[in-house]
Amino acid sequence: MTLNTNEIVYTADLMNISPANDAQIYGKGGNYILSGLEIRAVTSTSATLTAGRALILGRLFELKAKTQYTLTAGTSQYLGLEIDLTKENTDDGMGNITNNQFTVKSNDGEYGDTRLGDVQSFVAFYQVNTQTQTSTQLVQPYYDFRLLDGYGDVGFPDFNSIETPRLIKQGKVVSIYGAVKNASYVANNGSWLTVRVLPQMYRPYQNINKAIIFNGKLSEMRITSGGDLQFVNRTGAGVNGGGFIPLAFTFVQQ
Repeated sequence: MTLNTNEIVYTADLMNISPANDAQIYGKGGNYILSGLEIRAVTSTSATLTAGRALILGRLFELKAKTQYTLTAGTSQYLGLEIDLTKENTDDGMGNITNNQFTVKSNDGEYGDTRLGDVQSFVAFYQVNTQTQTSTQLVQPYYDFRLLDGYGDVGFPDFNSIETPRLIKQGKVVSIYGAVKNASYVANNGSWLTVRVLPQMYRPYQNINKAIIFNGKLSEMRITSGGDLQFVNRTGAGVNGGGFIPLAFTFVQQ
């Protein structure tokens, strides 16, 4: 059997899959697109998606090749997946199957709720502005690695190049490693000082606090729900510049 379309959907036999009991797109609600489907080349009239896959409504959607999609000129819109399980896929009798239920399109906004089993919905992958030719990602990749450099107060530079703060995300698990130093005197006055800021999609839903060793004594760090990675001096005395402040957090996103 061959598939005569670029946009393909697979089902798993004998898995009791239905919109009601497996109705969530990976990429929304704190999950992730399995791989690919990255936006490229936004123009005044189009945007291009790379090949990739997403698991949605118990079905694996696959875009086989990099594909250009037409957009509305001069406006902000959403590029994502239109889902309509009321439609039927077609078979030409020669084993060529055409998928009619899952289609990549642009739209003014999202509708339906795949988590509740809606059989008609639109799930946005990106918000795209054809006037400025820019895009904003609305989904999280399964795996991501990035340096946390250039964020936060200038008073906390990297400790050294080996310990440059970094963020690693795999699925819903976010880990932060590395170290910074206080470039100047840090008073023991209970003030929370921002060291770095986490990107929007990598923040906890509530504050996370952790004890650390700073200048040989206990101090404290936290990540706020707004993404601020902060430090407070709890040593009982002010500390001169040049101290080692370790960063070590792991949390699971909701």
